[in-house]
Amino acid sequence: MNRAEDNSIAGQELPTLDVAVVTWGADGAARVARMLMAPEEGVRYVVSWQEHGGAAVPRELVREDVTVVREEHRGVSHNRNNALEHCSAEIVLCADDDVVYSPGAFDMVRRRFAENLDVELAVFNCTASGRAPFPDRELDLAVMPKNFHVGGCQLAIRRGSRAGLLRFHPDFGPGSGRFLCGEDTLFLLTARRRKLNCRYFPDVILNHPDVSTGYRRVTEAGIHYANGALIKLGYPMTWPLRIPLKAWRMYRSGMSSPGEGLRGMLKGVRMLKGTERMW
Repeated sequence: MNRAEDNSIAGQELPTLDVAVVTWGADGAARVARMLMAPEEGVRYVVSWQEHGGAAVPRELVREDVTVVREEHRGVSHNRNNALEHCSAEIVLCADDDVVYSPGAFDMVRRRFAENLDVELAVFNCTASGRAPFPDRELDLAVMPKNFHVGGCQLAIRRGSRAGLLRFHPDFGPGSGRFLCGEDTLFLLTARRRKLNCRYFPDVILNHPDVSTGYRRVTEAGIHYANGALIKLGYPMTWPLRIPLKAWRMYRSGMSSPGEGLRGMLKGVRMLKGTERMW
């Protein structure tokens, strides 16, 4: 198959793709340089760099397909939003600076959107430390599968659709100072609440070697706050039953004591006042 055929379906060009990478710290850009793939036609990287300390952009990132923008606000949600604001491609794939992409990953993403013109937000498969395997079949996410927990780097949006207007909530995620995880879960929940066409594709596009915050032993109360807030937002009628069950399961898995988890999640529900305006 020649290159022209690779970049088209039924004679139509594949949509362009921006990979919206977030990084932080003076050495952040160097981490991005290590995760870059070889240049591909129709693919560009938009790197949002937080807490950069005025460091210079490394030579490895001085490429025609790489744009580096700096973000002065703290928190991963601000960083992701800054990257989204600077994207211009038809499709945007969210990314972290430590992921390892599968061969042909970007082509998979572009083809899925080209073949499914009604999809506004897509969730792709990945391998990740500490996580159970994701489903091996395509799914409509109007109804969420049980125990389906996504990470930010699995999310892709059609920028010209309603999904292109979505942003990550600055009160959620590492560095927010409030709810210290769950920004990606809330992003997808918001899309579903607004009845966007959201779909899961079983294509494995990356490996995420680090254990995500939501799967580590809880060392900061803000993680409990986030868990409680997300349960309340996701299950507005049954959250009083679900929070004690979540606290028990976290205790059984060695993530926290049951009392600490329960108290923290209930406080997270109370802290939601003033945050639910996003709905």
